Amino acid sequence: MNSAQKQSLEQIKLYFDKNWFEYKDPLLDFQSEEDKDSFLLRFLRARNFEIEKSITMMDICLEWRKNINIAPGNLHDPHKIQKIVLGDGAESYFVDSGMVDKAGKPYLIGRTCLINNAKMDGNTHLTAVTLVLEHAMVYSLRFPVEYCSYILDLREDPEYPPNSVGSASLDILREGIHRASEYYPEGLGKVYLIGAGWAFYMLWKVMSLWITTRTKNKVVFLDQDKWKEQLLEYFDKDQLVEDFGGTGPPLGGKVFIERAVERYIHNAQNRSA
Repeated sequence: MNSAQKQSLEQIKLYFDKNWFEYKDPLLDFQSEEDKDSFLLRFLRARNFEIEKSITMMDICLEWRKNINIAPGNLHDPHKIQKIVLGDGAESYFVDSGMVDKAGKPYLIGRTCLINNAKMDGNTHLTAVTLVLEHAMVYSLRFPVEYCSYILDLREDPEYPPNSVGSASLDILREGIHRASEYYPEGLGKVYLIGAGWAFYMLWKVMSLWITTRTKNKVVFLDQDKWKEQLLEYFDKDQLVEDFGGTGPPLGGKVFIERAVERYIHNAQNRSA
């Protein structure tokens, strides 16, 4: 950081200590002073170190957390996690992989073929999305780990019915992107897309209106034929699932989501112990 950025960090720290330090929240359970700085820097980076905008963003984020009742632990309750992620209407399609990239950073893994728009309940789905983002930020993205990557498989699967994207699902997608960028800022590294066909490129044109240039530059469209070889440039074989050319566990339909739920419950139990 340059001197001006360091000054902005000191300013937002003073503001945080005065206004939010006594607020009890899993995200604010800092493990060190560096961990606290890492949290505050997310807002500064998201707003190009403009101090007033960064403070406003942080205030909005923490007020939102209070309003959706994260502080008492709804998203960290071991008895509620399975229903939130796997219950009716959730239509979860991405979770923590339990593995890391070549830089040692955790990554998310998703399969859009698992989404059934006809069965999706918007609020239930967004709660599941929020839980995945929450657990990534609280349990994985602690200093010195600043971001995670994301492998998203866009290919269809004959075992699951194809979906069309309607206006309702677009609204849900937009809100999910909003939550990720505004309430869990600067937590995403590269996004690797597998099987991006013409339908996704049409959707991408719409999505590009919602996201920043900084975020768009993180997206990597993998080659239709050589995507497995390309992934091995970023991930070791033992840190990739079989389906993606690795020697790790197979996706197994939705089994990879069930494995992630077990990890989420385990982390939450350890936190409450």
